[in-house]
Amino acid sequence: MLRRITTTAIIHRAPNGIDENGYPLNTGAWETWERVEWPVFSIGPREYEEEFAKGRRTVTARLRVSCPIGGPRPAPDDMVTIPGLEDGGPFSVDGEPQVWDKNPITTITRYAGVVVYLERRRR
Repeated sequence: MLRRITTTAIIHRAPNGIDENGYPLNTGAWETWERVEWPVFSIGPREYEEEFAKGRRTVTARLRVSCPIGGPRPAPDDMVTIPGLEDGGPFSVDGEPQVWDKNPITTITRYAGVVVYLERRRR
C-alpha cells in the first residue's frame, strides 16, 4: 500500500527577527504571515481536555499530523490552519517536527515521513 496525500493544510510562516523596539516580529496578526501549502498524509486526534479553573473554561485540542519528508513542514513559531477545522482558529506547533528517515523499518517498509504535533487552546 502506498502512502498518499489526503489533504492540504496551510502553514502560516512566522516572521523572523525583531522590530525597532526589540520585540519579536511574530506577535502580529498571523493572517498576514506568509502562507505555504502543506500536503499531509493524515491528521488524527491526540488529546482533548477541558479545564475549569477560577470560573474559566479552557479547551485544548491536540492533533498528530503525518507528512512527507520532502515537503514543507512547520517550524515551532508557525501557525497552521486545517481544512474543516477553521472555526476554532489556527493551531500552534507543539515542539519540533519529528523526522522518520533513518530507521531500520524504512528499509523494510519503504515508509519515511515527518510527524508534527499541533495544539489549539480556546477559552
